[in-house]
Amino acid sequence: AATDHNVDNTTAVVREWLKNVQNLYHDVEWRPMEDPQSYPEEIGPKHWPSSRFTHVMKLRQAALRAAREKWSDYILFIDADNLLTNPQTLNLMIAENKTLVAPMLESRSLYSNFWCGITPQASDHGYYKRTLDYPLIREWKRTGCFAVPMIHSTFLIDLRKEASTKLMFYPPH
Repeated sequence: AATDHNVDNTTAVVREWLKNVQNLYHDVEWRPMEDPQSYPEEIGPKHWPSSRFTHVMKLRQAALRAAREKWSDYILFIDADNLLTNPQTLNLMIAENKTLVAPMLESRSLYSNFWCGITPQASDHGYYKRTLDYPLIREWKRTGCFAVPMIHSTFLIDLRKEASTKLMFYPPH
């Protein structure tokens, strides 16, 4: 677990969660980061300059490397502002037997943690593309596990799968 200079009570929430559930996991590494309070080019706490994005990708890469070095079977990434309310979520994701799998996160809008389409233009570096499938999946009119081009925020990687060796967060590729 790591935090990225949060200005709210994220560190306390994660610390409390760890106290209650850490014994359920093979290994949990805790890396709170209180400083810096912001990045030099940051406009506000919700602004993500490239330096912050790079820092978070380096944190994720370090976690992935540590999991591989410990011969972990899985690694679960969850952004601190994501809540998994179904206690079976982890078991359900494992049962999918996929290299990379994510639960669909609920929100009060059409926003979620996946895209069904990405633009093909190289100049866009791939950006969100509206598809007919997205609202059907997001609104639970089509259920199941679907191959999508992008997931984020909360996901599970099965490190036992050969394909997982090709996954990385940093450096960018």
